[in-house]
Amino acid sequence: MRIGGFQALSLLDFPTVPCSIIFTQGCPLRCQYCHNPDLVLPKKIQANISIDFEDIFSYVSSHSSMIQGVCITGGEPTLQRDLEEKIRRLRDAGFVIKLDTNGCSPRILEKLIGDSLLDYVAMDIKAPWGRYDLVSPGISPFIIDACHESFDILQSSGVSHEFRTTIFPAVHTIDDFVTMASGLIDGTLYCLQDIRYETTLASLEPVYTLKADAIAGLLCERFPSLIIQVR
Repeated sequence: MRIGGFQALSLLDFPTVPCSIIFTQGCPLRCQYCHNPDLVLPKKIQANISIDFEDIFSYVSSHSSMIQGVCITGGEPTLQRDLEEKIRRLRDAGFVIKLDTNGCSPRILEKLIGDSLLDYVAMDIKAPWGRYDLVSPGISPFIIDACHESFDILQSSGVSHEFRTTIFPAVHTIDDFVTMASGLIDGTLYCLQDIRYETTLASLEPVYTLKADAIAGLLCERFPSLIIQVR
């Protein structure tokens, strides 16, 4: 597993669970607003030293009285060939597992869920399916279809999960969020977060015409059966 970062403790990333966070390297998407370019761009990845999983495993094991879970994020974790193996080791050691994913690997997601290896999944929805290329220019239609399939798998999985969207005012419209919310089943948690312009994969001119609080208010009125949160 190629690991580009590690956060020893988070009280926010895994609902109700004090966790450590593993940041994996590599991603097939090139979302313009991505705030982790060091984990996505090949040249930046090659310039960074990968962190040894064994060091992380030793740390979390020795702090298990405080750390109850591990969140594996990225980049895109499902690109890691040994992801299942590492998750099994962590679960055998008593940790609960949260996976952050963009959904590009539905077969891997399906297997991890089928083998009861995931306790919580957070999946990004970048835009309505027909507008993904506006957020991630050059994205393959096959990857969009894969993300859509993962979306369907997760909604029918029975595993605790959430969907989330970063608001990209240069591309998104209000109708986009209505479209995305309309595809969610009753009781789903849908999280909105404002774009962070400090460090982005593309050079972006700040635009603030859409804000998470306003969109959340609208969606709460239109979709009372959903759980809408601002992060």
